Amino acid sequence: MKSGQKKHIWAPISTIAGIVLAALIMILVFARPFDSLTPIELGPSNYGVSEAIDISAEQYNTMLSEKQSFVLMVDNPGCITTAKMREMLSSFSDNLKFRYYRIYWQDTVNTNIREYIKYFPSILIVSSGKVAEALHADSDTDAKYYNNAEDLEKWLKTYVIFPKN
Repeated sequence: MKSGQKKHIWAPISTIAGIVLAALIMILVFARPFDSLTPIELGPSNYGVSEAIDISAEQYNTMLSEKQSFVLMVDNPGCITTAKMREMLSSFSDNLKFRYYRIYWQDTVNTNIREYIKYFPSILIVSSGKVAEALHADSDTDAKYYNNAEDLEKWLKTYVIFPKN
């Protein structure tokens, strides 16, 4: 160091602080907004009944354009994991008395569904015509919802309002 120059001990600290701040901003901007969604109310016709309705891509797109709120299962016949999820969701529908919709993976090509999920099975929560939340079959975080009925029910109740029985 030349004489008369000051040693800048704060330079490395400010660089680290800048990196940490940038990382925090990225996390806040890009993180999935779990638990930030206010639980939604399904359309009135989706309560008081226990049923699954199979829909086409065209029906799904119409429901979005009509700004409906609903639960959608992305299904694939013959898949063991899908069969387990279908069974759990059917049981919840029986107990909680709500209607949900099913669409087959191969029918999702002409929809926005593949923008939200890459693999099946999945459950999407649609609020006022927009996908608000989804389970991801390729997520370690979401794995517990695929394997445990109590966890899946808790997840559903986090995002959907169900009447008290």
